[in-house]
Amino acid sequence: MNKTIEVDCSAWLTADGVETSCYFGDACEPFVASTESLEDLIDKALFAHTFNGVFPSRELDSVHEFLTTLMNACKYAEKRIKELTPND
Repeated sequence: MNKTIEVDCSAWLTADGVETSCYFGDACEPFVASTESLEDLIDKALFAHTFNGVFPSRELDSVHEFLTTLMNACKYAEKRIKELTPND
């Protein structure tokens, strides 16, 4: 006999950071929910490029690409907020 259980996990950006929630089946409440601050996630991403606490020259392109991605995400969010805000 086979049984299937649906598991639904998703991540959301919130004012507090990135919230991840996972649901089993038709549950109304997640069985796992956690939030990580944007600062913690940024620190983790940047730390992954360090050696002895500094960025080696070979990692600088990746670090700048990461920064550009974050800046583009901010610009996109600002654009979408303007598009979704009614003009009074």
